[in-house]
Amino acid sequence: MAEEINELRRRTALHGEGEAFGEEVVRVIEGYPSTAAELAEMLETADVPKDIGLVWLRRLLRRGRKYRMKVFAVAQEFEVNAWKIAGEGGLQRAFTVLYLGTSAYQALSNLKDKAQREQLRGYFDRVPYPCLVDVKGRFYPAYIPNLYGLL
Repeated sequence: MAEEINELRRRTALHGEGEAFGEEVVRVIEGYPSTAAELAEMLETADVPKDIGLVWLRRLLRRGRKYRMKVFAVAQEFEVNAWKIAGEGGLQRAFTVLYLGTSAYQALSNLKDKAQREQLRGYFDRVPYPCLVDVKGRFYPAYIPNLYGLL
């Protein structure tokens, strides 16, 4: 994570000089809130900042996409307090959130438009694996196919 923060700095400088900064970097981190907490415990005596997970996430969310550095953070829930981004609306809007199954039904309560909420609820009732995609506060239905037969 510290190396990627340095890479972001390098790419920022190259961009400022009008130079190419390289291929796209994509990172997937599973169970981000608990992973960041475990990492903080592991790094208590290291030279790396204890909160490197949070520093890494914030920097890549704020500027990473511009410099072709993306993060896919996988977690069971998206509570801003658990992610330590409460009150940081800009960071919250940087996420595209996929609500699956019962979480999709629960996320419907965030919809202000009652007609849209009922329409989506009806759609979810018809599909076996409902998904609600939240892109900057706009909600879109999706269908997740059954992939178990392919494994």
